[in-house]
Amino acid sequence: MSLQVTRWTVDYGNGTIKEVRVPHAWRQEVDVRWEGPAIYKTLIDVPVRPTKLRFNGVSYACKIFINGVQVLRHEGIWDAFEIPLTPFRGKRVEIEVQVIKNGGKSFPVKKTLSGFLPYVYQTFGGIFRPVEIVDESDSLNQQPPDRAPFDSYMRGILHWGWYPEFGHCHPDESTTNKELDYVQSLGFNTVKFCLWLPPHHYLEEMASRGMFAWIELPLWLPDASLFESSEVDAEIDAIVRQYAHHPNIVAWTLGCELGNAPAEYREKWVKKLQALTKCPLIKDNSGGAEMYGGDPREYGTFYDFHPYADAQFFPVLVDSLQTGPRIKGKAFLGETLDYDVHRDIEQIGETMPFWASALAELNDKGVRWQYDLPTFISENRFANEAKVSRHKELMATSIDKALFVRKHLVEQFRSNSDFDGYVLTGLRDTPISSSGVQTDWARERYTADQFESWNSERVLFLIPTRNPRWTRGGNRVGYSDLYNSFADKPVLIRIGYAGAETSSSAIWTLKTINGKPIQEGIAEPTSTCGRPIQIANVFLDSLDPGSYVFHCEYGGAQNTWEIHSHLPLTFDDCNLKFPDDRFEGVKFGTAGLPIVAGWREFLRERLGQPMIVLVDGQGGLAAPYWRECITQGFGLSWEERLAVSPDQVLDPEWIERLEGVEILETRIDTRTYVENAYIARVGETILTTYRPHGGLGTQPNGLSINPAGQTLLRRLVDLVHF
Repeated sequence: MSLQVTRWTVDYGNGTIKEVRVPHAWRQEVDVRWEGPAIYKTLIDVPVRPTKLRFNGVSYACKIFINGVQVLRHEGIWDAFEIPLTPFRGKRVEIEVQVIKNGGKSFPVKKTLSGFLPYVYQTFGGIFRPVEIVDESDSLNQQPPDRAPFDSYMRGILHWGWYPEFGHCHPDESTTNKELDYVQSLGFNTVKFCLWLPPHHYLEEMASRGMFAWIELPLWLPDASLFESSEVDAEIDAIVRQYAHHPNIVAWTLGCELGNAPAEYREKWVKKLQALTKCPLIKDNSGGAEMYGGDPREYGTFYDFHPYADAQFFPVLVDSLQTGPRIKGKAFLGETLDYDVHRDIEQIGETMPFWASALAELNDKGVRWQYDLPTFISENRFANEAKVSRHKELMATSIDKALFVRKHLVEQFRSNSDFDGYVLTGLRDTPISSSGVQTDWARERYTADQFESWNSERVLFLIPTRNPRWTRGGNRVGYSDLYNSFADKPVLIRIGYAGAETSSSAIWTLKTINGKPIQEGIAEPTSTCGRPIQIANVFLDSLDPGSYVFHCEYGGAQNTWEIHSHLPLTFDDCNLKFPDDRFEGVKFGTAGLPIVAGWREFLRERLGQPMIVLVDGQGGLAAPYWRECITQGFGLSWEERLAVSPDQVLDPEWIERLEGVEILETRIDTRTYVENAYIARVGETILTTYRPHGGLGTQPNGLSINPAGQTLLRRLVDLVHF
């Protein structure tokens, strides 16, 4: 039995006393740089029975007074604490709480268990979780249950605890239910609480839905002094004991990317977490030393990697993270699959929320390494000229790109039997990222049917054809294109399945992009074994040039892919300059339009003359293609772009010095909103960092085996002749 203490006053020392309801954080009521103390007061009638006053969360440090006498001092955001009320039974008493938040001079972020929220926006101060009168026998700590091994395939969502509408990370039950309804509708079965602790009602609601939780304790970029602090150890101990009883917590990690944490410290806490939680999945360092550096010794019972990679590199990167002969254990991608969409810059510009403001009192930079929105929002063309800049259209294109890249990567990841799940980054957009499945205003960005085919227990995927070409004296890792083929060659489509064991027929259909049936068939898999397997081969003698939709259903799963058939091309009207083995096997002329493989400085004098320059290395500036950006201009399908996408933009320094430059395709960075060029025209010269020859990651390695690359090159040639 408990009694909530909700009505309080708060005094910020500015001459005004304000009535508030707890949970409460002081948000923009004072300068965000102000650390306190804020003074909260209330009157309570103490029951006659033995009771205590429980504070479920105060940020950060507080002193508690009863009738003017200090009775307790506490530091720490995430653990609850209590005060005996027995001496005051049957009396009315005044409770005073003096609160200082973290992030100021008194309690710097890196010297406290602040987690990641200060790097998302800022720290927060206040009595942000309920205060209640509970029976004296009501214990904060409960015994952890005996736990069975985690045998589900983890489909997790990364949660940073960002709730700007509350100003703290204690969502109410209505928000929690709405959030979980949406997360479940998209197919997620796990929430990873990244460097913060959720309210207990959140975990209880998840348990009632059969959902799992991963708790990552709030250690990130800590000062070295934390590893020697008995007070910090006691704080972590209290947190773990208070949360260990939740039966649906299936994994614990001590912190995230702890490259500076001593091995002895991490080993000690792995043992303590195992003893305190009885959880089979314990890890010292989410992300791991192999990926984030530091002392290479690692401790725990599972592998956890955080690959943030461009789409053409992701599958081969995952292959490199397989366990192989190492000690066996479950393996997860604890953070991955981010894609920053083009968010609603127009609405941000119109409403100017506090987290986008350039006013330091509302949005001081603090410890953030990214502070992008305040620097560009007032001048941004999408905010100020939404119609002219095609803002809404670009938002839709960006969402379409996010769906393509995540679907493709999850399908390729699920084909790998060495992993047991992933955690998608992330739940909600924040001031430093727009990779959420929810927008800045917690609106639903995607629909359930957009996630159903790939973020499910049962998933169908396309299996790549290996193509280890002979290059400079030997074979090298290589693949044929997954989505593009030549019209004059046979096509073999391999279909794979991952998920629960099942037995049924695989049914597939091939139609034109307009829905005209081309071919259909049925395959009878021999066995699934519950692991990724190939369930069907679809052989086609040839496909007429064009775009097609391939659909397959099996074992309760279904999936659809767009595939493209291209005419094989020759370039007799072109003269390849500085050829190398990437262009072997394709016919070029001895005269005609120059196609230059690689930028050379002497070309500067010839800019404007008819030629195509395929910039690679010199003349380019490193930039991811499938992460943190959207393109505007040149029309290619995502499936075609995957085969030719670059890892550079044209060097903006010399582009800006050229006269008469026309940008044909722009890369818009969806974090900084810096714009650079993928394709530009100077007179009759075309400059591009696109790669008709592929060669990056899973791209076909060479123009002769890259159908989309040949089509792209011909379109570039046509631009010159336009």
